[in-house]
Amino acid sequence: MSERCLHCGTILIREARLRSDDGARPPSDIGGRNYTIVGSVAGLLLGMASWFIMSRSESTFKTWLTVCTLAGSAIGRYITWKERNTL
Repeated sequence: MSERCLHCGTILIREARLRSDDGARPPSDIGGRNYTIVGSVAGLLLGMASWFIMSRSESTFKTWLTVCTLAGSAIGRYITWKERNTL
């Protein structure tokens, strides 16, 4: 919906349109991304802490961090899914 001048009829104000896809996404989708990122970081930190506590060998360090990060990401996605599907 545009606003026009009463005297000459030229368009004064045009309706704003979204230019990026991020603005068109629903807030729940953005929240889901945040939960995934926070879950990944938490999994990474817990993986590092548990590796230091359990004194594992250095050969399994990268694998252990990868598994913990992916598990944290999956837990974040699960939390997002549960929030979207609650009554």
